[in-house]
Amino acid sequence: IFFLQQLAQLQKEKSEILKNLALYYFTFVDVMEFKDHVCELLNTIDVCQVFFDITVNFDLTKNYLDLIITYTTLMILLSRIEERKAIIGLYNYAHEMTHGASDREYPRLGQMIVDYENPLKKMMEEFVPHSKVCNHFSQEHTVVKALSIALIAILNICVFVSFSLSFLHRHIAELIFYMEELRAHVRKYGPVMQRYYVQYLSGFDAVVLNELVQNLSVCPEDESIIMSSFVNTMTSLSVKQGNRFIFFLVSFQAYTSVSKASLGLADHRELGKMMNTIIFHTKMVDSLVEMLVETSDLSIFCFYSRAFEKMFQQCLELPSQSRYSIAFPLLCTHFMSCTHELCPEERHHIGDRSLSLCNMFLDEMAKQARNLITDICTEQCTLSDQLLPKHCAKTISQAVNKKSKKQTGKKGEPEREKPGVESMRKNRLVVTNLDKLHTALSELCFSINYVPNMVVWEHTFTPREYLTSHLEIRFTKYLETLLRQVSNGHIAYFPAMKAFVNLPTENELTFNAEEYSDISEMRALSELLGPYGMKFLSESLMWHISSQVAELKKLVVENVEVLTQMRTSFDKPDQMAALFKRLSSVDSVLKRMTIIGVILSFRSLAQEALRDVLSYHIPFLVSSIEDFKDHIPRETDMKVAMNVYELSSAAGLPCEIDPALVVALSSQKSVIRETSMNLNGLLKIGQETDKTTTRNRESVYLLLDMIVQESPFLTMDLLESCFPYVLLRNAYHAVYKQSVTSSA
Repeated sequence: IFFLQQLAQLQKEKSEILKNLALYYFTFVDVMEFKDHVCELLNTIDVCQVFFDITVNFDLTKNYLDLIITYTTLMILLSRIEERKAIIGLYNYAHEMTHGASDREYPRLGQMIVDYENPLKKMMEEFVPHSKVCNHFSQEHTVVKALSIALIAILNICVFVSFSLSFLHRHIAELIFYMEELRAHVRKYGPVMQRYYVQYLSGFDAVVLNELVQNLSVCPEDESIIMSSFVNTMTSLSVKQGNRFIFFLVSFQAYTSVSKASLGLADHRELGKMMNTIIFHTKMVDSLVEMLVETSDLSIFCFYSRAFEKMFQQCLELPSQSRYSIAFPLLCTHFMSCTHELCPEERHHIGDRSLSLCNMFLDEMAKQARNLITDICTEQCTLSDQLLPKHCAKTISQAVNKKSKKQTGKKGEPEREKPGVESMRKNRLVVTNLDKLHTALSELCFSINYVPNMVVWEHTFTPREYLTSHLEIRFTKYLETLLRQVSNGHIAYFPAMKAFVNLPTENELTFNAEEYSDISEMRALSELLGPYGMKFLSESLMWHISSQVAELKKLVVENVEVLTQMRTSFDKPDQMAALFKRLSSVDSVLKRMTIIGVILSFRSLAQEALRDVLSYHIPFLVSSIEDFKDHIPRETDMKVAMNVYELSSAAGLPCEIDPALVVALSSQKSVIRETSMNLNGLLKIGQETDKTTTRNRESVYLLLDMIVQESPFLTMDLLESCFPYVLLRNAYHAVYKQSVTSSA
């Protein structure tokens, strides 16, 4: 009953079964037809008694062995498909239920599946008629000494085989690298090699072949005509004719290798060897890429990915071999050549593996280079730290003790090494840790810059981009941490020192902000980025300011009704206090204004550092730009002035109008309404006594004074005409008293 239920279920799904299993079933049918053709061809070769000798008819023998290998591989793969019986049986049952009869290929296909349960045993039986003794050892020698040369040759072969099996040899990366370099040279100078072999074929091979044909004792008329045609063709051979000429030569090899041939290559071995040479030279003209694949392809590593990865890791760990690490990503370009035309399904799997391995290798190389750069930075910071004033106390103490006569006969403390001792070399064999890091970095950078890009399965990889991305990720965190801590109130800008400094907090910061934002650091940043990089940095900072201004406008729009009422009620303290409480997101406004101020302060430091760097490298050009900026007439058209300001800003010079900020804010719709009451609110604060209202009064007054000082369009006379200077003086005095009280 259960069996009948299963058959009923198959009856319902027969169309889906036929649709889904058709590809697999007919693939098995193609294998069976290929097997029939191979068996028929092998029988034909046996009947014709074709002569095979790798030294006489190389290409014919090679193609014959390739056919055997392909046939053997295919039958072994077939036997390893576990569901092969279920697939063909289920498909045939669905076919029988649909069409009323079994598929016509099913009986033979089923018999082939059964016969090749043990493929090696079956093929050994099949190949019995095709077997032949490949070689035999001579038994005529009775003295071992006479075989000494042969024994040495055999030992050499064993040594080479051992080397080929040593995948984890420490110099395997160097060997692969040089092989890739040779392949690149062959591809680069391919036209030169082609012209050389064309001339070689016409100037040498044709002459030698003609002499061999003339010296033949027996040469039938047909063969003589064919050989003469070969000589004439070689004499006038061009690059485009090579492929067709190879086909004719291989066909002639097959024609003269059968037992009943009038001109047999078995009896004229010199002629066969010469034809092998001619075919090789012709391939060098027309099939140079195929010759590279045939002689130097290492796609076999695709199937041994673990050993391949282990070789790569060993290469990175050895400083002397790291410059050859680019050989491993380049080797991934070989993997697609190991695909077989009879198995197109594996192309995607091999392609994906080649992409993943190439990406992994380049990523590891970039990480290694990034780590070396950070280690070098740490070493440089350590050396720079030795020059800080705090480390000179011990030196001063030792100097004072030497001058005083308090020391007795006791041996004093060992003298401390002074900074810079590491640069004093007595011989070139002395290598410091910094030297090792620089050497390792230069070796790895050579590898990363060896090729601008590489193509793996129609995907282009750029090794330098990997290093750039890792450096960006590594060093971006400093900038993000610095600016975020500033906006949180843990760091403040110190104009007198022209740097950001840490503020005293409960949780001390893990880094000193001054070390990342002082004059020397900003100059180093300008040296690294250059003018174009600093211009891009400036544009990025202005974009952030623009986004903050947009958010401020949203807050203004959100509170527009309350602000309008406050604008008309500035002389009513009670109503102003009530309206102030109705304002929302007041802290957000202050925070966003702080962020804008931080960005502008950081940009001013960057611009000043850029100006110092450019003044050192191109002083005459910078002075010319400065003259342009300082001598712009007031009546100059604004577009012309903006062009001069843009040039000056790119050189790090301060301008009355910041072009980058103008561009960033140009998208914002400006709404300016003049009123004589703009400063009345600030004046009104001076009369207030409520602590909540006057909490930041002095700070507001000082900010107003700083705005006037920074602006090229505002003057102190203009400010004093509408705002009493006494309020500013009192504000400075109050801030000074507060600082003295807090320090005490």
